Amino acid sequence: MKDNGRLIGWGGLYNDPFDPGWGVELGYYFHPDVWGHGYGRELVSAALKEEPMKS
Repeated sequence: MKDNGRLIGWGGLYNDPFDPGWGVELGYYFHPDVWGHGYGRELVSAALKEEPMKS
């Protein structure tokens, strides 16, 4: 976190090396102490700006 430097989780876009034809996937993990604070929603929103969904 910005205020104390504590790592609360990670996430991002990646291509699955075991199924390369599947396309881009989103993965994340947050420490249970920060669940419900909107960090997942923030991560997904930022990721979709980088790699918009294609229909």
